[in-house]
Amino acid sequence: MEKRLIFSDISEAKAILGMKDEFLKTLQREFPACRIAARGNEIIMAGEDPDISYAEGVLNMLRYLYRENTYLTTQHVLLFGFAHPPGKSRRIAENLQRYDQHFCPGTSY
Repeated sequence: MEKRLIFSDISEAKAILGMKDEFLKTLQREFPACRIAARGNEIIMAGEDPDISYAEGVLNMLRYLYRENTYLTTQHVLLFGFAHPPGKSRRIAENLQRYDQHFCPGTSY
């Protein structure tokens, strides 16, 4: 399976991939069964469906935080991507809710 994620512009891509692609490298390391590559303002992911869909969800959460003017850190990648052990059901929305309860009290979706 292959999925593509296109960012609105190069600055969004740079922010979400991290300085020197730090966040991208973290995703690649944590999802070894997936091939994740960045070209300009596009990310191409190839691999098995559960891992690809989850990696896409992590990138979408990072994009959401960036668009909300949040300064992204490796902690965000770890929070959204790896809060649950591999092979288990992962719920990104729950992680976002936990993040908001801890860092943004009073925020709701």
